[in-house]
Amino acid sequence: MKGKDMSKVAMRLAAMGMRQKDLAQAVGANETYISRVLNGRQKCSDRVADAIAAKLGRTRRTLGL
Repeated sequence: MKGKDMSKVAMRLAAMGMRQKDLAQAVGANETYISRVLNGRQKCSDRVADAIAAKLGRTRRTLGL
């Protein structure tokens, strides 16, 4: 996910009334890690990408993960 546009994830979070902090807790990841991933500063692990997609009710592909 490094360097990709994460606006799809951000839009889905907003639509669901979630914050990055909520997402981090839901997927069992550190809030700083999620922030860095969503801002394109860190590569996302497959496990976390799968968990994000599942929590947001979308596929990894749809979210650009």
